[in-house]
Amino acid sequence: MGARKLEELLVWRLGCELSDRVSDIIALPAVERACKLREQLADAADSVTGNIAEGFGRYRPREFAVFARYAKASAFEIRAHVQEAHKHKLIDVDTFTETSSLARRTAIALIHLIRYLENCPPDGPPREDEPNA
Repeated sequence: MGARKLEELLVWRLGCELSDRVSDIIALPAVERACKLREQLADAADSVTGNIAEGFGRYRPREFAVFARYAKASAFEIRAHVQEAHKHKLIDVDTFTETSSLARRTAIALIHLIRYLENCPPDGPPREDEPNA
């Protein structure tokens, strides 16, 4: 049986944790001064959770998979930005390693979700919160 609430999804919980981690990073003084990097990190983190939520709200597995792909790409984007931040000594190695690992874990969970969604019937199972279910 599939998730009935967004909060039941592991990818959602991982995305929220990643977003919280990015919020901590962009609050660091060195990163705060790097305006473009700060904005890119914030946008990518918002994109992960936003696309997971939007896809979940689409009800149909194939539509959800499209948004899960966008979220996955944003998780990879976060990995690239924290690598750049570490290279320029804006964040320490522990922050880089932990955030990169969490972004990777989120992306892997999204890959599994995408595979699952691609193998579901086109209309998916009926959900309680769907009109006419």
